[in-house]
Amino acid sequence: MADIHEQMELADEISTAISQPTCFGQDIDEDELEELELEELQPGTPEVELLEIGPAVTGELPEVPTEEPVKPKKVASEDDMVI
Repeated sequence: MADIHEQMELADEISTAISQPTCFGQDIDEDELEELELEELQPGTPEVELLEIGPAVTGELPEVPTEEPVKPKKVASEDDMVI
């Protein structure tokens, strides 16, 4: 019976800990929090970012293959071999 009582007390402590907010004494302004989140989501100034892009990398491109690719030969496995 003592075990059941102990478990009930533990369950009450857990329930209380989960249900109470833990802000460490700080009041959170929801509007301010939303504004900060929106500022983080908004991209920077794209015009400035586009101006900071370096020159395009140019070089020779590889030749386009004209032949069909060669299929690898199937290697016989132990499962395929008949004893």
